[in-house]
Amino acid sequence: MTKKQHIQIVSMASGLKKSDVERVIDAHNENIMRQVSQGTPVFMKDFGTFTNHYRRSITTNLPKCPGKVIPARLLPKFNPSPKFIAKLSK
Repeated sequence: MTKKQHIQIVSMASGLKKSDVERVIDAHNENIMRQVSQGTPVFMKDFGTFTNHYRRSITTNLPKCPGKVIPARLLPKFNPSPKFIAKLSK
């Protein structure tokens, strides 16, 4: 599903204009990215938790680029709630 399709579905379900829904979704996403980048987990009841995860540096062992070092960095991580997982199991 694309962002455009998501906006259309939410707009139809809520009765709000597409432009309003798009602004809300953009603000929602921006807030999650800002909080997680600052190290604050974002808990959404019955949906899941957004956090950041530290990935250590890795030295590759590939024939084309042996010994290449991929630097350590923070990555976003999402853990779905049990209710979300149960919904997928149906």
